[in-house]
Amino acid sequence: MTERERPMNESEFDALLGLWFHEGADNAPARVAENAMLEVATTSQERNWLAAIQSSFSSAPLAWAAVVIVALAIGFGLAIGPGLVGNEPSPSPRPSESPTPGPHAMTLLTSVEDGYEVLIPDSWSEAEATAADARKWVGPEGEFTISYGASVFDGGEVSACAPPMGDSVPCWSMNIGYQIPYTTQYSLDSLRYSLEGSLDRCNGGCPLTTTSVTIGIESGGQHRLIITDRQLTYAYAIHNYRPVILYWSQPAESDDPELVNQMRDSFGFLDDPLPPGEDPTDLVPFTNPADGYEVAVPGVWEQRPFLGFEEFPGLVTFGHAVDLDHSAVTISAGDANGTIYLCDGSTCQAYTATTLDELQEVVNSKPNEAEMVNPDANATMDETHTDVVLGGEPGRTESVDTGFYSFSAPTFYSVYAIHDGRPFVLSFDHWTIVNDIITIDGINEILASFRFLD
Repeated sequence: MTERERPMNESEFDALLGLWFHEGADNAPARVAENAMLEVATTSQERNWLAAIQSSFSSAPLAWAAVVIVALAIGFGLAIGPGLVGNEPSPSPRPSESPTPGPHAMTLLTSVEDGYEVLIPDSWSEAEATAADARKWVGPEGEFTISYGASVFDGGEVSACAPPMGDSVPCWSMNIGYQIPYTTQYSLDSLRYSLEGSLDRCNGGCPLTTTSVTIGIESGGQHRLIITDRQLTYAYAIHNYRPVILYWSQPAESDDPELVNQMRDSFGFLDDPLPPGEDPTDLVPFTNPADGYEVAVPGVWEQRPFLGFEEFPGLVTFGHAVDLDHSAVTISAGDANGTIYLCDGSTCQAYTATTLDELQEVVNSKPNEAEMVNPDANATMDETHTDVVLGGEPGRTESVDTGFYSFSAPTFYSVYAIHDGRPFVLSFDHWTIVNDIITIDGINEILASFRFLD
């Protein structure tokens, strides 16, 4: 109990009255005024009487004393007659101080292994979850599941569940993406779009109510919808590159959003946010003395053979850690005779080019037909070329816009130049660009870092 809330004893009461009736007192002590105002403001009385009492605080000391006496009388539960407070009955004594229970009796679950804590209703018990990244609790009011997925740089896999409809599965796995340079918002949007798409299992779509919420310390979102006879709530966020989904399923006729809010607001992460400067998408230098160049690439990209092929002379590829079907960028360095190995998405072969025009003829920026929505359109695509500078040498870019996507982006993006008679080509995979995994600004930052060593 705080000092403000503690009732006065008799000696304190007498001392206080003596203070107020003592000659020379013309201002109320701060604590007395606060206590009086607190008692008055928290006691049910008629508005006109309360206004009169409040206005008396600017009056003479005797009026101050009257206010204090009334307030203290209320605090002690003394009977105040109807003539003083109008026709209202006397207020009941204030109950003794005790912890105020929440809307639901809860127990705090702290899981160091899982990395979070959350309030669980006392009447709920843990049940077997359907995915390795999830824990589940069930009770009379419904069920609750926490899915805490893998880092977006390790595939971002996270599970979610919903009542099955038709051929839909009750639980499924999603892969949450990232962008270079990294932004939490991109991964959060990826999580939201993936969740919304998976929940669209009603005729005409399942109407969603979407709001912004906070999960632990992270900004996130919340979806509420009804599927069959169940009221579903999904709260989601990204923490330290990992997606997390809190999922409630309750009978629609007994939906209890207050319980959901209490559990959601109790959720907390046990680890601190990663400190700034540890972004895996930051560019790190890659030096290739054998082929005579240096370039900075995102640290999250791994060097590996092109799509698992055997190594070719002068060919270096970097790819996403979990996507072996695409190489994010391929760097081809030719020899002094102009021989260079170039890849078109499915195979690599040798070409000869000693000028920009010759190199432009052999660089293929059209997508692999197997990866196109309409392979017949490949023959009619126009390649766009722009003059640039690469490593201090005059060069060109080559790109193709297929028009098969909802946003405008080249599906392949190649930059090439000739240095001392040797051709050099940097090709960015269409999948990486079209899916917005790397922005054009990110590509330009990589190109700006490219330099020849001789």
